[in-house]
Amino acid sequence: MLRNPVLPVATGVLVFAVAIEVSQYFGIVRKLNLQHNRIASVVLGSAFSWLDIACYVFGIMVVLASEAAINRDRD
Repeated sequence: MLRNPVLPVATGVLVFAVAIEVSQYFGIVRKLNLQHNRIASVVLGSAFSWLDIACYVFGIMVVLASEAAINRDRD
């Protein structure tokens, strides 16, 4: 079983998710002329949302809290 430190992995996931949202804000799909490429449009998205970022942060907080609770129970 692969055991990576949770905090760095969770931080990396959050940074990646926010980077995708920022690219949506700046319309990167359109600027790269990929709006007709279905895969690029789905993967990169096209609509920026603060709610998405809030959900990503909330999700990471749930993961970190769950991991802390699991580790506390092991000790």
